[in-house]
Amino acid sequence: YAKVTFDKGEHGAAMIGTEAFFVKKNTQVNLSVKAPTVKAKAGYKFKSWDRNLANFNAGSSISITITATYDAMDKVQKLANANMSAPEGYVKAVFDPTSDGKLTGNKVGVVSIGEKLAYALRDDLTWSEVKDELPSSATYKDATKKFTGWNPVLQNDSEKVKAATYVAQYAAEPDIIDVTDPSTPKPSGYAKVTFDKGEHGESLEGTSAFFVKKNTEVNLTSRAPKAKAKTGWKFKSWDRSLIVNASSDITITAI
Repeated sequence: YAKVTFDKGEHGAAMIGTEAFFVKKNTQVNLSVKAPTVKAKAGYKFKSWDRNLANFNAGSSISITITATYDAMDKVQKLANANMSAPEGYVKAVFDPTSDGKLTGNKVGVVSIGEKLAYALRDDLTWSEVKDELPSSATYKDATKKFTGWNPVLQNDSEKVKAATYVAQYAAEPDIIDVTDPSTPKPSGYAKVTFDKGEHGESLEGTSAFFVKKNTEVNLTSRAPKAKAKTGWKFKSWDRSLIVNASSDITITAI
């Protein structure tokens, strides 16, 4: 007899079942039904044994070791459609832009409005290890709304991935946005309206700049700052109507 020993291999975590056998030399035997079950380490899946078990022949050897081999598992697998299940060792994450939106992200590719994307995420990983492969946001079908986030919110970077369906959330774009920080970038589709104290103005009290939706009539009367004049002068009016319909940036000056 020769001794045949099964080895879990470099990427094996454990074996379940009998791991060693004596087999008659120079005799063909079938070890397929006797081989132990292999449990792979995280990030790997069992591929095969490095010898043919169905037609095994030890020849004249005294001892032989049969070793498990593995394939590395992808961190993220894009599923063919949102109805598919994630394979073993993965959890499923679905991104839904709603029927009025479209998913965006570096790895999203070409998608249609309303198209959901589903991914299998390796279940031993954290969110930080997979997030770059996933949609980052969505865009609404027109300029009336903007993407505000996901429901539920995306996981924290340090959390282990979990199965979830993330639905894009949108909110109506306001017609007027107060500019309290001069470094705030102007949103797409907006013009900047700046109030100026003018030649004989001492100061302006209140918010002095706004982003207004282009080609949309807005009333800035109640939002305009209070102009304080220099000594010897008094505020008369603004140099243009505060009912504004702007297609580009404008300045409104006190007189």
